[in-house]
Amino acid sequence: MPKLFEPLSLARGRAMSNRFMLAPLTNSQSHADGTISDDEFDWLTYQAEGGFGLVMTCAAHVQRVGQGFPGQLGVFSDALLPGLTRLARGIRAQGALSSVQLHHAGIRAPAKLIGGAPRGPPDDAQTGAMALSEVEIEQLIDDFVAAAVRCEKAGFDGVEIHGAHGYILCVGPLDENSCCQLS
Repeated sequence: MPKLFEPLSLARGRAMSNRFMLAPLTNSQSHADGTISDDEFDWLTYQAEGGFGLVMTCAAHVQRVGQGFPGQLGVFSDALLPGLTRLARGIRAQGALSSVQLHHAGIRAPAKLIGGAPRGPPDDAQTGAMALSEVEIEQLIDDFVAAAVRCEKAGFDGVEIHGAHGYILCVGPLDENSCCQLS
């Protein structure tokens, strides 16, 4: 147990002050346009103040059409940089490392929320999702990279890519036995 309270050196960047990490939790506190709210900022910085060595955001969508739930944090545009920068600085000011979970809901993006049919690797009759074209796949890759660069520019210490539960990086349609099924 004593090791939990010891610093953890990483291959790159600052060491974690301890080995406690806040997992990404869906909190639905951001504004409809993806900007962070004061409530979400306060909640995440409070976790850093409370002693976590690493604080990770909720899943943050890398494309507007990749939003998975209302109130989701966005990282899809430079217009979001002021709030992201404020958050990274706020977490750092409390002594914790910060990380953003990059996300695209894929076939699980609610059509009403994104204003059209969700997109995913395959067509999916169950969700009404349409398969991505090769051009859309290339754009998606570019958007994941741009979001990671944007997070680094904002001052975050790292990113994690969310690829489970039928989201964009999970290949194949959902079934009742697993997060996804390989075709």
